[in-house]
Amino acid sequence: MLLLTLLALLGNLSAFVLLILVTFSVPVIDDFYFLRSSALGGVRFGVLGYCVESPRLQCTRLRIGYRFEPELYYPLPRILVLYPVAAGFAGLSALVLVPSLFPRYRDQRPSIVYSIVSSAAFFSSAAAFAIASWLFARGMRDFHDEGFTATVGPSVWMSLAAAVVTLVVALHACLGTCMSTRGRSTVRKPMRMPGVGMF
Repeated sequence: MLLLTLLALLGNLSAFVLLILVTFSVPVIDDFYFLRSSALGGVRFGVLGYCVESPRLQCTRLRIGYRFEPELYYPLPRILVLYPVAAGFAGLSALVLVPSLFPRYRDQRPSIVYSIVSSAAFFSSAAAFAIASWLFARGMRDFHDEGFTATVGPSVWMSLAAAVVTLVVALHACLGTCMSTRGRSTVRKPMRMPGVGMF
């Protein structure tokens, strides 16, 4: 039980770190980006903005919902706010697990709160990955159609890894909670036989 809890905690922390790095990709961390194109002498896109590489590195200010039209369909960059939301849920899921490391709570199965929070982390990270994949795949196609090169960056794979890890953690939480609930429901109270204790 302790080993599973430690693995779940490690998974939550790993997903949290990955989602934080993805959130603070370009223009904060230059090496992490979703898409790079040769347009404008080189441009890289992240969650909170983008950076133009030539003639010198120039980045947009940090904001949710930047514009780079027509290649990036405008409303969708706003939905990338799901990345910091997913990071928050992953971090909260890790915090909920911490009491399980202490001997007093070690034998308890995952709580309903843990199941809800870990499921929220998975759904938000999976939705963010799906939207980002569609947004930047469409952008890459448009750049190619315009004669520019375009390649995906490490943030795509980091986002995918975070979604997979949060899925495993959510399954652990939900299965543990369901088994715990089922175990409690099968415990029956002793039946009182008719007539016993009448004399």
